[in-house]
Amino acid sequence: MNLARPSFLILLTAFAPPNASVTGYGQAIDGDSLKVGNEEVRLFGIDAPEWMQTCQRAGENWSCGEEAQRQLAKLVEGRKVMCVSMDRDQHGRLLGRCQAGNI
Repeated sequence: MNLARPSFLILLTAFAPPNASVTGYGQAIDGDSLKVGNEEVRLFGIDAPEWMQTCQRAGENWSCGEEAQRQLAKLVEGRKVMCVSMDRDQHGRLLGRCQAGNI
């Protein structure tokens, strides 16, 4: 019995090929990551503060990570989102370009 073949097939399915797509309702995880269907998607070309990150403005701390998440949520939540895969990042998330309606 050749056990290498099933393992190889499992390995192939773990990675979305470039230009694969995922579609579903979007949910903002933080300012640059979405949950689309069952897939976590990191937005290609976008870098935003992490959800728990704080920043300073006029010498005062503020929750810039939470604000980034809220702004992304305004764009995607309740809308169908379609993301085209560019690659996978180091955490296994889909790295993609996404569209919600005409946004």
